[in-house]
Amino acid sequence: MELQEVVNYLAAAAAADAPIDGRERDLMDHLLQDFGATHNEASKLISALPEPFNLTPTIHSLESRENGLKLLRALLVISYCDGTFDAEELPFLEPLVDKFQVRADELRRLKQQALYFLGLRAPSIEIPQELIASGDWDKVCEVAQTQYKNYLRDYQRRFEQELDSADEEACYMALNVGPPTFDTTHARNRFLQGNPDFLHLDDAAGLQMLRDNAEKRLRDRWEAAYSGRCNFCYLEAPGRRRDPCPRCGKEYGEAAHR
Repeated sequence: MELQEVVNYLAAAAAADAPIDGRERDLMDHLLQDFGATHNEASKLISALPEPFNLTPTIHSLESRENGLKLLRALLVISYCDGTFDAEELPFLEPLVDKFQVRADELRRLKQQALYFLGLRAPSIEIPQELIASGDWDKVCEVAQTQYKNYLRDYQRRFEQELDSADEEACYMALNVGPPTFDTTHARNRFLQGNPDFLHLDDAAGLQMLRDNAEKRLRDRWEAAYSGRCNFCYLEAPGRRRDPCPRCGKEYGEAAHR
C-alpha cells in the first residue's frame, strides 16, 4: 500500500533524531492528505505507528514520479520542522533523489515550498544573560534594536532572493492563506479576488506580480512577528511576540493590564 509506505517513510525520518512528537504527527496528518488520504485515513495510519518507531521504511510501491516528488517535499517538511536538516535525516533523502533522478533546481524548489508550508518562523532576540543581570537597560535596548535590524535586513533580503526564482505554487504558499496545506486553490482564489487584472497578464508579468505580492506579505508578516517594546514595563527593546521581556518577564505583545 503506497500510503502505508509514505507514512512509514515520514515516521522513520521524524524518529531519526528523536521520538516522534505531537507537531510531527500533526504535520504528517496534513501531508498524507496531499497523497489523497482523508483526515480519518491519515489519523488511523499515524495512530497505528509503533512507539518507539522501529520499522525499516521502503519505497517499493512508489512508482509515480509525481508522488516521489511529493514524498520528497513532505520529507523536507518533517526534516525542517525543528529548524534544521539533521545529518540523521540525510539517508532518507538520497534514495528518493536517486530513484526519481531529482535535479538540483527541483530539489531547491521543493525545499522552498516545504519551508513556506511550515511558515518562516521569526527568530528570538537573544540578549546575553550577563547583560540582563547587569541591569544596564540602555545597553539591553541597544543590543535588541541592533539585532532586530540585522534580522530584518538579512531575512527580507532572503525573501527577495528566494522569490526571484519561485514558481507559481511556491508564491501562493508564501501568501499562506488558510491552514498548512499544499493545495493552493484557496490561496489562488483569494489572490484573484483582490487582483482581477492577474488573469489578463502574460505568464511572465503574472508571475512577477505574484512574486511581488508574496514578498510584501512575507515582509509584513515578519515585521508583525515582533513588538517594538514591552507593553508592561515599556522597555524600548524589540522582541518576538510571546517571548519574555528581559526586564519584567512578561510576554511581548501581550496587552498591558490597566
